[in-house]
Parts: sequence; structure tokens; C-alpha cells
Amino acid sequence: MEVASVLRVLRNLAVKNGEVPPIYRELAANIKETGYAYKIPGIRNKKREEMGLPPLPKPKASEIAKLIELTDGSKLSKR
Repeated sequence: MEVASVLRVLRNLAVKNGEVPPIYRELAANIKETGYAYKIPGIRNKKREEMGLPPLPKPKASEIAKLIELTDGSKLSKR
């Protein structure tokens, strides 16, 4: 049995018991708020434009809310 597998199982058990590490709570809150795991500063799109890349797509809030509801993701951002 690999150590990573044991740690993954322990982490999943902790989350089921409501013990979510702060970093995961922050990521969940960012996804709920912006659609991305990390807040994207406005300058990022400006730099993408300068490099000839398209701007990042705008997430659809209603679809994200539905995914959070279906996956019980709201448990991650509570506490």
C-alpha cells in the first residue's frame, strides 16, 4: 500500500467529519465566488492579450452553483 493512498483516505475521512484544511476552504470559496480556484487579477488578461492569447473565459455562476450543489461542495466552505 502506498503512503499517498493512505494519506488520501485519511484526508477524505477528515473531510467527511467536517475537518477541512483552511487551504481547501479558501479554494472552495474562490471557486464559488469567481469560478476559478485562484483569484485572477485583471493584469493577467492584459498580459495574455499582449502575448496574443485570448482572455480567460468568464465562468457561468449558475453552472458553478449547480455543480457545488450536486457535489455537496457547500460543506467545504462552511465553518
